[in-house]
Amino acid sequence: MYLSFYGLNHPPFGVLPPSQPIYLAEAHREALATVIYGILARKPIFLLTGDVGLGKSTILRAALERVAQEALRVVEIPHPVLTPVDVLRLLGAALGIAGATRLELADIETVHRAMRDIADAGGRVLLVIDEAQALPPETLEFIRLMSNLEAGARGHFQILLVGQPELLRTLNRHRFRALRQRIAIRSELKSLSSAEAEDYIRFRVELAGGTVEPLFTAGALRNLARRGRGIPRRINAIADNALLLSFGNGVRQLDSNAVRRGAAALDGSAGRLRQLAAMTPLRWAALAVFAVLGIALAIPGPQPQVPAPVTRAETPQALPAPAAVTPAHFQYSTRLLSAAPDAAAAAAGDTKAPPDSVQPGDEAPPDESRCRPLAQGDGFCDPQSSIPPTIPNPPITGQPAPPGTAPGVSR
Repeated sequence: MYLSFYGLNHPPFGVLPPSQPIYLAEAHREALATVIYGILARKPIFLLTGDVGLGKSTILRAALERVAQEALRVVEIPHPVLTPVDVLRLLGAALGIAGATRLELADIETVHRAMRDIADAGGRVLLVIDEAQALPPETLEFIRLMSNLEAGARGHFQILLVGQPELLRTLNRHRFRALRQRIAIRSELKSLSSAEAEDYIRFRVELAGGTVEPLFTAGALRNLARRGRGIPRRINAIADNALLLSFGNGVRQLDSNAVRRGAAALDGSAGRLRQLAAMTPLRWAALAVFAVLGIALAIPGPQPQVPAPVTRAETPQALPAPAAVTPAHFQYSTRLLSAAPDAAAAAAGDTKAPPDSVQPGDEAPPDESRCRPLAQGDGFCDPQSSIPPTIPNPPITGQPAPPGTAPGVSR
């Protein structure tokens, strides 16, 4: 899409066709030489490991091209999640055995005879298992047993295991110690250094018919090498994204911001998490200080205290105090009590006045029509009042009053 805009013949960071040369850093040259040596030296089992995107498949393809003149029948198993029976059937089909899809483990001798026939004809068999770190344990053990076929085939059967670093950890287990001892040589790919990463970018751009200086600024080149982490596949993806985004914006020379946008398009949120994980302790400390300051500024300060409104409690109205009791009250109450027997005697027909009854000339009692209660519920009379007194009810004792007893009077 952007080839003519940038003056390129083909995508500089795409998959190279087999005819194109490949960039070989120091670790890649060592790995390529090791694989070629293992094939030519007819090693029974050898190993190529490396992290994702470092170029294991590229090294393998280059090694097979270098030994193409050899009478070598290559059997590749790209899907390693296979049972031992599956591996045996794939190998039998590659060797041209009739009915290979019906082979069982008991038919391993049939495969052995086919290998001896190839060896007698001057050929040999190379079994390549890619992504070998995903092989089930029983399949790894079966591969060790298959290596015993090499003795009968006189060195004409070889096994190349290609995988990620997890394969090494698997082989270091105690149960695989016999297989580990049969591995003749090992080679491990390493990531590119910063200088090698910049050389790799120049190599790919020039291979596509361009030059790196007008296409990338010096800062962009360094930024691309740093963000690529020395992994060729990651460098290719970031550079391709940056070229596409810059082409959409009409930018002919990519700067550091263009590389940053290309990396963000590749990583998304996962890239931000990796950046946080890669932060130095000093940056984490600075981030913590800013976080504490932000929290302190977000917390409101002390607010002025507003006095609560004072509510005046409802004071119950006090009852009026009872009026003072005077001696006249006691005199009148005494006369009432003394008059009660006289009333009983009159009812019985006795007309003789008692000695202590009121005689002419005594002080007349107060006019009851002018009495008033001193307080609610009292039975005394105020001589100055015109309101008749209120006589309280007798207390309830549970028994009727005896005859001749005035109400409210107890003997």
